[in-house]
Formats: sequence, structure tokens, C-alpha cells
Amino acid sequence: MRRAAALLVAVVLVLAPAVAATAQTAVPEPMGTTSPLACSKDSAGSICTGFLPGSDGVALDVSLSLPSGRGPWPLLARTHGWSANKDVVGGTPAIPWTRDLDRRFTDAGIALMRYSVRGWGESWGRVHVMDPDHEVADLRALISDVVDDSGLPIDSSRVGLWGTSQGGIISWLAMEKPVWTTPKGRRVKVLTIVPVIPATDILSAFIPNGRPDAMSPIGAMKLSIMWLLWGGGPVTGTRPDRPYMRYEDWITTVWTRLTAGEPYTMDDPIVKEGIENFAYRSIARKKDWIARLHTDPSLRIPILNIQGWNDDICPPEEGLRMHRLLKGIDPDWPIAMLLSEFGHPRGVMSDEAVDYTFDVARRWFAYWLVGSGRRPAFDVTSVAVRAPGKPYEFDHAVSGPTLESLSTDVIEKHFAGPAVLVNVPDPGGIASDSLLSYALGSGVVGPTASETVPGSAARFEVPLTESMTMLGLGSVHLTGTVAGTDAIYAARIWDEAPDGSLVLVDRGVFRWQGSPGAMDVTIALQGNHYTFGAGHRLLLDVANADAPMWRPDNMPSTAVLDSVDLRLPTRSEAASKETAGGQAPSVVAGGTGRRLPATGGSTTPVGLGLVASAAWAVFATRARRSRAVMRHPRKPAVS
Repeated sequence: MRRAAALLVAVVLVLAPAVAATAQTAVPEPMGTTSPLACSKDSAGSICTGFLPGSDGVALDVSLSLPSGRGPWPLLARTHGWSANKDVVGGTPAIPWTRDLDRRFTDAGIALMRYSVRGWGESWGRVHVMDPDHEVADLRALISDVVDDSGLPIDSSRVGLWGTSQGGIISWLAMEKPVWTTPKGRRVKVLTIVPVIPATDILSAFIPNGRPDAMSPIGAMKLSIMWLLWGGGPVTGTRPDRPYMRYEDWITTVWTRLTAGEPYTMDDPIVKEGIENFAYRSIARKKDWIARLHTDPSLRIPILNIQGWNDDICPPEEGLRMHRLLKGIDPDWPIAMLLSEFGHPRGVMSDEAVDYTFDVARRWFAYWLVGSGRRPAFDVTSVAVRAPGKPYEFDHAVSGPTLESLSTDVIEKHFAGPAVLVNVPDPGGIASDSLLSYALGSGVVGPTASETVPGSAARFEVPLTESMTMLGLGSVHLTGTVAGTDAIYAARIWDEAPDGSLVLVDRGVFRWQGSPGAMDVTIALQGNHYTFGAGHRLLLDVANADAPMWRPDNMPSTAVLDSVDLRLPTRSEAASKETAGGQAPSVVAGGTGRRLPATGGSTTPVGLGLVASAAWAVFATRARRSRAVMRHPRKPAVS
């Protein structure tokens, strides 16, 4: 399996220049031909399909499901994820949308509109990457098209938006203008939105620097994920009638530059273009909109944001950021948040996870669009991530006013150095990459001593005498000295069972920049709600180059760690009803810090792309089998 991974890496290195060069040929936006919705009835209502004009007239593939009866009906517009289309849930793994799922909403008296975003599925046009002037404007245009159709009984004053991944970003961005007038003069009002596993700050989601609300310095590129989303998918049309480039030119130009790595500076016009484009597409960076929220209470509509604990693409911080922002503007803002294992890899899109998530969304929309059911609470709710092979227990959820209120204790563990880190690839990185390990079907395995490279990673251990439930966002604090001016520090948390099997529980990254000498770094972990079993060991890895999850730094560096401090919020069973913090629980029996002995492996820095064109077919094939894989994961496996 290691050889297969290395082969994929080599293929990507060969393909990258060709992909970048091919994508530079500018082609006019392909528009296609529009057609009005044609409707047919069945026992559940009506289904209407057609190609409606987007904001600039581009033909977009649309399906509209109407409840039985006369209406008028509230309208729910659902937007799919990256690389998917109107008929699938999410992007990868892809789960087909069925008429039964449509009926969950039509039976509740809600008209459901699904459409393929421009450049995806059967829709025409090129991908502009969640652009407010294209993809977001298209959403408003399609809603206007449906509302203005006199043959469709739609109530334009009751509109909801629901989007997954890319669609969640579009739903958030549509909040800039939740009320508008259609070409025929009808007033459209968005009453509520449900963004599911979105990014609210694209730069922080895909190139995090370890400072969630700061744009500088430019962070560590999520290498395998960026390859999958931007380099691994088809950038050219595969149909004879659509031989145009799928992506706008700037996308591949910026992606190619970021993939090349450091140094990143805003003096570089391509880097600057990329950062500005990411900010323009990030709701958390919309300063004018945020200013209006302070003065216009009518903009404060109900929001349910859903994030995945194990989501390595759009981690929990992407939703928590907006929860903090909006509650800071108005403590009574009607925003709720759900955290569970539903999400991008390492998350789960199994039948159980989809059913649970969709049912939560259905009940939310039934209340806010129809007025049925119980008024939702505006809490933060967390559902524990199951260990491999364990059943789903979505009924075992905990809720509170903030994420911090859900933890009852904190464990803090100090490890003394010295431990040496060198900017060389850590073999454990390939095993812990959520996309590559899944695509290759290898399961996820932690590095063993014989597989590690000297200085590539330091490992620290915490034996557990009793079970321990982590709940929230932890951190790893490093002090020491560094020889270098630019470095990436990555942390991984593992759960090691007595039989040696491993589960990757959490991870984080930090971009350090400065002068050679003293180093003081705090790595914010992505977080989790996960129970370590009694007799297990919590393992902490610290590395310079956790590739391919993070792109290795081009700049050489060596660090000597004097101390490593782990801090994890926990929830005690004995104090499960408490909301205040407590003393560190007695489950931590002690820990040892040691450098991983190492032999073998390459010492050449790896500026690599993973899961690109050669891996795409493998990944897509395995994604179609995701539900069976997630129900019966191999051991060892990632939860």
C-alpha cells in the first residue's frame, strides 16, 4: 500500500504541470439552452424539471417537487456540494437523492427545489467557486424564476435555504441579501437557512495558519484535500457537446501557485489574487454585511449550522466562528448548531448519519416555514463520534448554550523535552491522511517505530486507567528553540486500544514565522466528542511535515522542543449534568514523552499532490461503497 501511495505521488508530480498549463486557455462562458419547467403528478404531488436561466442567462438544471393540494407552498432551495449535482447528497462520498427524501419535505407541506450549480451535473457554465456574482446570484435568480411562474403555487414570503458543503457556503453568502424583488415585482423573503458542513472562511478552512480569525501569515495548505477539490476533479469537459474548461482560469493559476509552496507573500500578485478571492467568497469576511447586522434587526433570521467533528475539510471552527460572531452581535440571535460525525472525510455520510441530519433539518424547516412542530432550541448540540464498529447513538446528544458549556472538566498534561523535529516527511502522515488512506482502502494506521524517520515526529503517551470522553477544542503548546525562519508544526491525537489498533481522534496545525531562537507555539486542535476506552493509551504526535494532509514547508528548519503541553476539554459521566468546569479527572494515570526512534524512509522534502487525476477514479469508486465501509470499518480504522 505504501508503494501504491508513492506511485500516486509520482503520477501527480507528472500531471500537475499539464493540468496547470491546460487550464490557461480562456473560453467564453458556455450558456446552453433554457427551457421552462415541465410538471408531472404522482401520488405524492408534482415533479417539475427543466433548465431555468441563472443570473446571466446560463441554463441550469432544476427539479422542483410540490406537495399534493393547492398551495401556496413555502419554498425550500437546496444546493449540493462540490463536484456533485442536484441528485446527490454532498460531494464525496456521493449518496443518491431519492424521491423518498423529497417526500420528507413535501409531506411536511414544503416545495423543494434542487438544482445543479453552474459547471456541475447537467448545468451549463463554468465553475466560479461560490462567487457572490455567479453561484450566489444564480440561487436568487432560480428562486425568482420559480416564484414568477404563475403556474406554480409558491409563497414567496416563506423561503428557506439549505446547502451542503459548497451549498452551505452559498447559503451563508445569500444572507447578504435575504430579501429581494423578482423581475415581475414579487417580494422574496428568506426566513431561515441551514448550512451543512460549510466553510465560513475559505482561507482558514483550506489553508489554516493556526489563528482562526487572522488572515496572516498564510497558512499550511491542505494538500491532498486541495488536490481532490481543485486538481483531482476533471477540469475539462468530458462530453463532446461541452469541450470547454470547467474552472475559471484564476482557480488553476492560484491553485498551482499555492501548491508550489513557500515563500507566500502578498507581494506575489498570484498569491494576493488568491487570498482576495477567498475572502470575497467567505461570509465571515463580509465586513459591510456584518456592520449592517449591528443596525438592522430584520437581518437576524434563524440559522441552524451543522458541522462534522471529524471533518478535515470544514472542521467545527467553521461553524463556531459564525456562532460566536452572531451571538456577539445579539446574545438572543436565533442560531443553533449541531456537531456530529456527519461530514467530509474523516467524517461519515452513511445512511444513519444522513437520515439523522436530514431529519433535524426537516424538523427545523417544518417549524420555520410551515409553523408545525415544537419551536427549536437555540443551543449547541453535540452527538458523540462512535468508535469503529460501534452502533450509532444519536439519541445520546448533549446540549448547552455554548460548546464550552458542554465540557465539565479539563485534562492538562505536561511532557518534558528534549525532542528534535526536523522538516522532513513523517511516514505517519500518509497513514493518517483522511483522503488517501480511504481512497486506497488501507485503513488508517499510526506510524510504528521502524517506519519513522529520525526527527520527523515526536510521540508522547498518556495511559488511561478509566474511560475518558473528550468534548470540545483542545490545544498543544510547544516551547523550545528553532533554527529557521518559517516552519509548520502539526499535532495528531490517537486512541490506541490494548490490541494496538489506532483511531485518529484529532489534529491541528500552526504556521510559525520569526527569527531563529526561542519558539513558543500553541496548536489549536480541530476538536472532537469522542470516548477513549479504559486501558487505552492517548498518543500525541508532533511533526514538522504531516504530509499529505498539510503541504510540507519549502523552508528548512530544525526545532528542539523543551516542553509540550496537552490540554483537552472533557465531559465526565459523573458530572454529565453540570455546566461548569471542574478539576482534572483521575483517569489520567500519567504520561511519558519520548522521541520516536527511526530508521528508513526518505529525507527529501515532499512538495506533493495526492489524490489527483490518477487517484480520482479510485476514490470515486470507493466513495460509492462508502455506506458499507463506514458500517464495518477495517481495523485499525479512523472514526
